[in-house]
Amino acid sequence: MFDPEVVDAFLQVAPASAPAPDERPIATRTEQLVPGMVLARDLVSTEGVILLAADRVLDADLIQRIRHYETRDELTLVLFVKPTKRARRAY
Repeated sequence: MFDPEVVDAFLQVAPASAPAPDERPIATRTEQLVPGMVLARDLVSTEGVILLAADRVLDADLIQRIRHYETRDELTLVLFVKPTKRARRAY
């Protein structure tokens, strides 16, 4: 059905196996955040402004500032973090 030379060329450049799909992000309340967690999605304000971009690693100071923002603006935030051992333990 396909030209054997084309198939051979394709197999030389194609990866041996498809990469594993990323695991689903974990919805996490601010009180569950711990340093080292990585945001899976942007944190966006109620006005639509990106406050923190996805892939940002959270540290203690940043977590404290997120909690302050939540309290100050009387919000209930849910952040999506990448699944890691640390994220699973906190959840």
